[in-house]
Amino acid sequence: MDFSNNLISPPKPFESRFHILKHTDFLIPEKSGVRIRNPINSLDFHELSERLIAINSINLSFNGFDDAEDSNDLLKPIVDGTWGRYFDGIVSLSSDVVNTLTKEEGILQGSSIELITDLTTPTEKTTVPISVPLTYAFRKRNQDEDSYSTYSTPQTRTDPELTGIKRQKSNLSHKLILQQLEEYLESKGCDPLENDHIDLFAQIPGDGKFLFEVKSMSNTNLLSQTRKGVSQLYEYRFRYQEEIGYDVSLCLVFPKKPDEIDWIEDYVCKDRGIGIIWFEGDSLKFSEQGRNLVENLI
Repeated sequence: MDFSNNLISPPKPFESRFHILKHTDFLIPEKSGVRIRNPINSLDFHELSERLIAINSINLSFNGFDDAEDSNDLLKPIVDGTWGRYFDGIVSLSSDVVNTLTKEEGILQGSSIELITDLTTPTEKTTVPISVPLTYAFRKRNQDEDSYSTYSTPQTRTDPELTGIKRQKSNLSHKLILQQLEEYLESKGCDPLENDHIDLFAQIPGDGKFLFEVKSMSNTNLLSQTRKGVSQLYEYRFRYQEEIGYDVSLCLVFPKKPDEIDWIEDYVCKDRGIGIIWFEGDSLKFSEQGRNLVENLI
């Protein structure tokens, strides 16, 4: 109550939480302040603009602690769930706002070579010269590392493809799947690696080498995500054959069984020779059509 009435001030030493904003995939904290990240194509620009409007339209506030006078009063909204419901965006926000804040069609569309450099002037574009290295160095995956950054380094500017890849890797679903896959592979006795292109590469002792491409998906983009995943796996196997060999097994990793399209598993596993895996709880699942492709993972 004293704090609400401005009778006491917050302590001078405090912990900055601005780094959390990086995980919104929308806001970028900098020394000079907080800004909206740079869009990677015109559709992404449009979605960022819609997201900003949607955030500005939210007028929710929580007043369950306003009349609290002791610890019991503070505990009540927590115990009865009102505090938790306030923070549950699916419950407290309208479906239109949730859809606006979560859709990523611009990102899934991929990077444009003509990059929008200023969110406030959508017509201003800079043509980026293409100088794409064949490969990037492998490294141990750092789960605490920010996996997405805007066009701010010479390497990123010379390879525009990387921004779309890094942006996709920053997707929460992608991160969670990747972390679970990494822990699973480590339990099999291997030391999985990543680089700027490849989600994970693992050599399981005595059981072969595997190249993984993780794809988050919605109810409407399974086919487009599958197409991208298949082409990426073929491309990365070719580009990194000197480092990992051409005999590496290819695996497409989904958040769940990809059964929205009944022929996808036959196409990917039987026709393309790529295994499909996903997790259900702690258990690794796979498409029966590609059992022979992933049996050494099980």
